This record gives sequence, C-alpha cells and structure tokens, in this order.
Amino acid sequence: MVAERRWSPLLSACKSTSAVHTSPTLADQDPVTEINPYHPPQATDAVESLEAIAIRRIRPSTTGLILMLSVQSFGYAVAGVVALAMLVLGETVDATLLGVSFAVVHFFVMIFMIRSMLNVRRLRGLRNGRLAAGLACIPFVSPAIWIGIPLGVWLALVLFKQDVAAAFESRA
Repeated sequence: MVAERRWSPLLSACKSTSAVHTSPTLADQDPVTEINPYHPPQATDAVESLEAIAIRRIRPSTTGLILMLSVQSFGYAVAGVVALAMLVLGETVDATLLGVSFAVVHFFVMIFMIRSMLNVRRLRGLRNGRLAAGLACIPFVSPAIWIGIPLGVWLALVLFKQDVAAAFESRA
C-alpha cells in the first residue's frame, strides 16, 4: 500500500500524457505488403513447368518397375552363373533348351525395360517407354506379376496423356 502511494503520481502522469506510443498489432499489418523471409512461398509464387509435372507423374510407376526388374534380372543373372559353373564342373543342369532360351530372352527384355524406364525418367524415348509399359502388362514378362501389371498399366496410362507426351516433345 505504501508503494502504491509513492508511485501513484508517476503513474497518473504517464496515463495523462497524450504522446503515448502504441505499436501496431498483427491485425493492423497488411500481409500482402509485409515481407517475411521465414514465411514459406505461396502457391502463386512457385509455378511448375510442364516437364516437372510430367516427371512427377512418371516417377512412382517407373521407380517401382525399375526396382522389381532389377531384382528379377539379378536373380536371372545369378541363376545363369550357377548353371554355367555347374556345366564347367561337369554337373548336369536339369533345364531344357526351351527353358534356357526363354530365360535368356526374358533377361534381355528386362534389361531393355530397365533402360527404357531410365530414359523415360529423363523424358527421353517416349516410344520405347510405351513399349516397355506394354511389356510390363504381359503376365510372363512382367516382374512380380501382381505388382508389375498394375504398375505397367499405370505407366501406360500416364505416358499416353497428351500433356506428358508434350513434355517429351518439348525436351527433344
């Protein structure tokens, strides 16, 4: 109580002055004219190019197909090396000529599909990409049939869109 009496003349003098400084509140500031370097860019600030949109659409399906094709082709390569080692050692390999021929052709088809997917990711080789997407839809050519066929259909649908084809043409 004693402290209130001692400071009361000063407090009343401060309250009575007309030159009291008031700072603007956040509601008074205009967000359009105020620049905040820590504020993330607005959607209108960043405009994606046609190529960036096409790559964003292509990337998920090509990534899945590349991974599955790589694993399966690695398995074929290991099986081929083991079979050759067995033949060199004089062992018999229980495989028919038709089975070996199918495996060799399938291996090279998978290598073609991997190269096509890598080119598609760089927006090159639209025709080969469409062919590889079609090959991924064939049951015995597709890697991991239950996943490879839907990814092949998805990639084919994306590659046949006009805006994606336009991105390939603009890159050429």
